[in-house]
Amino acid sequence: MRRISIFLSILLFCHFLAYAQLGSDWQKVKCVSGDENIAVFTSEGEASKKSEVAKDAKRRLFYALFYKGVIGFNDTQPLITNDIKNYTQPFFDESQRYESYILDTEGADETRKVNRKHRAVCTITVSIKLLKKFLTESGLMESEAPVFGEEGGPLMPTIIVVPYRKTGENYAAILENDFDRRVAVANVQDGFRSRNVTTYDLAAVIRSTQKRVAYENNSNAADSNDKQLLQSSGADVYVEVDMIKDNNLQGTRVSLVLRAYETSTGALLASKDGFTKRYP
Repeated sequence: MRRISIFLSILLFCHFLAYAQLGSDWQKVKCVSGDENIAVFTSEGEASKKSEVAKDAKRRLFYALFYKGVIGFNDTQPLITNDIKNYTQPFFDESQRYESYILDTEGADETRKVNRKHRAVCTITVSIKLLKKFLTESGLMESEAPVFGEEGGPLMPTIIVVPYRKTGENYAAILENDFDRRVAVANVQDGFRSRNVTTYDLAAVIRSTQKRVAYENNSNAADSNDKQLLQSSGADVYVEVDMIKDNNLQGTRVSLVLRAYETSTGALLASKDGFTKRYP
């Protein structure tokens, strides 16, 4: 019994030590850009193993968001107003719950060694909308008042642009193997962003999904995987892009068909089609 008691005491001490370390370095987290839907942060991670640096950077970021505030984002206003450890602890242990809300991570491989430890400043993109939804539904954060735009009207829905896919195909394989459809998705995505519509990057969402779930590239799992991807993207609406290339002796013409669906229900909201002139 005495050995067990000592062992538990050591575990408890290590737990508090880890939290103290996170708390002492929260100033190393900063916001680069962001809005109520997506935000980009920099966070410095440190670990004995190079492979653990990114994990440390992510934990520091979420500790700062939850308990301290991040410079340029929520400053001295922590997101969490009612800390419930059953919900928050998985963000800081090996469960890595933070991966559910991270869209992209860069810079983890650019480490330097300081005092026998690896360090790197990571750039981390977070779905703030999804994170706040989780915190609110879990009772960790007070509900926010509805947000309205500068003109007094409601904000535009958030968008994710995806390629049309046939049975057995999945978004990841299409983006990787089909250059034409990849370009079509990118151009439509840029069109929304040029009109200041918050648009999630499909490739970044796929990378994030692959990190946290078993994303299988086979025909049986393709449909359910992509549905899960859309539901976890944080987008209110997904816009499907269907592209057809018409080649004949006069040249090539490209036709596009866009269909907008509500992410939560799959209901068709709108559709639009168009085509280019024929190029030799």
